Amino acid sequence: MLSEKINRLKSMIFNNQLAWSRQSGVPFILIAINESEQLYLQPKLEDIQQDGKTQGYQVLIVNIEELLYQLLLKDENDDLTEIYEFEKYEYKEFMEEVQNTMLKLLYEWILEKAEQIGTNGRIIFTRVGSTAPHFRFIQLLSKLENKVSIPLCFFVPGTANSTRFIMLDDVDISGSRAFYL
Repeated sequence: MLSEKINRLKSMIFNNQLAWSRQSGVPFILIAINESEQLYLQPKLEDIQQDGKTQGYQVLIVNIEELLYQLLLKDENDDLTEIYEFEKYEYKEFMEEVQNTMLKLLYEWILEKAEQIGTNGRIIFTRVGSTAPHFRFIQLLSKLENKVSIPLCFFVPGTANSTRFIMLDDVDISGSRAFYL
């Protein structure tokens, strides 16, 4: 099953036509992945990256969990002490502020990176389920609509069919116009 998804993903992102994105109007692909597929994902992504390079595409593989941590650390000048204290004493306000901050930081990073790598760039995100405690993933996709023109591929733990995508088998993210695999 994972091999089929990878092959379909390659055929979708390694061309400049991107006809599939015209049906939804956005160049986003959400790929449902289960626990057993997760074990074999990294080598498959490295193959995609190498195939892309051979075909003239720059493919970035991004662990979204690590990225969020690095972005937050940078935003806090390499010192998370205030955040820890804020969480300890003002949890409700902390959650709201951190959600807004993380969503903003990730959104800005994606826009900047998409512009840097240009039209032959492709970004593949892993560990997308880690966003669930921080912000609604569909908010990110909504904010990115009409802002990026290169394919953004998200490997999301969950299940999908032709009309619904359930992240972590709990959160319905079907409201996005992304292409589901």
